[in-house]
Amino acid sequence: MKKKILLFSLPLVLTSCGVENIITATPLVTTFEAINIQDTHAEIGGEVYNDAGSRVTENGVVLSTTSALPTVNDIKVVAGTGEGVFYGVYDELQDNTTYYYRAFGTNSNGTGYGEVVTFTTLPSSCSPELDNQIATGTATLTVNDVVKETSWLNYDNGNIQYFTEPLANNTVVTLQFYETHQQPPATGTYSTTQIFKNEDTPSVWKVRILFSTNGQDNSGTLAPDGEFVFVENNNGTITFTFCDTYINSQYSLNGKFTYIP
Repeated sequence: MKKKILLFSLPLVLTSCGVENIITATPLVTTFEAINIQDTHAEIGGEVYNDAGSRVTENGVVLSTTSALPTVNDIKVVAGTGEGVFYGVYDELQDNTTYYYRAFGTNSNGTGYGEVVTFTTLPSSCSPELDNQIATGTATLTVNDVVKETSWLNYDNGNIQYFTEPLANNTVVTLQFYETHQQPPATGTYSTTQIFKNEDTPSVWKVRILFSTNGQDNSGTLAPDGEFVFVENNNGTITFTFCDTYINSQYSLNGKFTYIP
């Protein structure tokens, strides 16, 4: 539940008739949660829901990596003027970094701020030199073919998957996604999950990684939550990159392979 914080000052003006209270209030603002967080960009914004009786000449968000209470003297992203909702992609972030941010609105009386929200950007991909090779921690395997499948999946397992044809020692790496209308995953960083819940909405930047040494039997080891796979979708040709992606105490994945339609 979003909190709305009223910020105002009460200067005292002396007159011949005594002391008069004059309220000079700054805009009332709320901050939205950051969504679609990636390595160098995220969607952030807020709302000026009351101009406090004075026209809002500037609204937007402020960010900082060091101050827990960012102000317009830190990173300032101007969205526009007036009351209303503003939301957009900010694409000049540092990867693997925690940001403090809040929305703001400025009128003739000063600047009002929403509550502070924190988010952490994802790590950037590594750059394996060779394509279609995966190091598992015990061996380096060559990937000869990657198969796409959509037919049998349920919501808990996602709705589209890509798996390697059995590699040496009958090893198979399977990636399962939950995407809108079973579309291929988009370019970006996906974090691992062990289950897609029925109530989850598609395109949540999540992936299930199944690592099997018994062929394509879907009974292998699932990567724990919080690991990463980097996806590059080039008009349907999709490269999956692993940067020390932890599976269990025996296996971690390094390398990349490509699905070619």
